[in-house]
Amino acid sequence: MSEPLSTFGIELPHVVAGAAVGIVRAVIRPGQSVVQSVTTTTAGMLCAVYGTPLAERYAGLGDADVAVTNSVAFLIGLVGMSLAEGLVLAAHAGSRRPRLRGGAVGDAVNAALDAQPPAPPVTTPPPGSGDPA
Repeated sequence: MSEPLSTFGIELPHVVAGAAVGIVRAVIRPGQSVVQSVTTTTAGMLCAVYGTPLAERYAGLGDADVAVTNSVAFLIGLVGMSLAEGLVLAAHAGSRRPRLRGGAVGDAVNAALDAQPPAPPVTTPPPGSGDPA
C-alpha cells in the first residue's frame, strides 16, 4: 500500500498519524457533524503528511527513530488541524463584517460599508388622482 503513496512523496505512518489526529478530535468534540469530522481529519492528515518532512529537515531529525517521527507527525497534524480550523472560523467571521485597513481609501470604504442604506423615496400621488375631499 505504501508503494503508490511513496510515488507522491507520502509516507504511510504520516497518514496514520494524521488519521489518529482526526480520531482524537472527534473524541474531544463529540458534537461535530460527520462532514466536520471528515474535513478536520483530512486537514490533520494533510498537515501531518506534508509538514512532517519539512519539520524533520528543519529540526535535524533525519536519523530519528520511527517513534519520534510518528510523534512529530501527530503533533504537526494536531497543530495544523487546529490552525486550519481557526483560519476557517476567522475567514467566516470576517466575511460577515469585512473591513479594510486604515488610510484614506480604507476609511472611505469602511464608512461606506457602515453607512445605512438610503431610505426609499416617498412617493406621493400626482395631483388630481386622489379623492376630492
